[in-house]
Amino acid sequence: MRELSPHCRSESCVPRSRNRRSDEAPANSSESQVERKWIWFRPEIGGRSRSQEEFDDLPAAGRGRLLAVVKRHIAGESRRKDIDHLGSGIYELRTRVGNDHYRVLFANWGPHWVALTAFYKNQQTTPKQDLDRAKDRRDRWEARFGKTPR
Repeated sequence: MRELSPHCRSESCVPRSRNRRSDEAPANSSESQVERKWIWFRPEIGGRSRSQEEFDDLPAAGRGRLLAVVKRHIAGESRRKDIDHLGSGIYELRTRVGNDHYRVLFANWGPHWVALTAFYKNQQTTPKQDLDRAKDRRDRWEARFGKTPR
């Protein structure tokens, strides 16, 4: 007999979609779905995208692999090893090429994601300076554009 989720009371319980809560309507309902967007951090409207510049500066092999991870996340198909919550509302998408670990730190902004910084490292933990940069950029984003989109 399979183990039931604590939220499931019957054998016919089917896991819910990762992209919706159990009290939300299914994706094929007539209600319009909000399109989730991946947004690169920019300190001001029309300003240059610093996080995308950091991403573009990554070596080609790592950039390609990391882009595939970002696309999987946008499609709602992230794997457990792809993503980690670092605390304070900061998440990490990650991949590895050889001994180099490639990362994009991002935050939720309403239904969307804001990529805050991109980098690579050759150590296990996320460097404090990169985490601090992500938190600072998230705070600047929310101060400029609000905690949720209007």
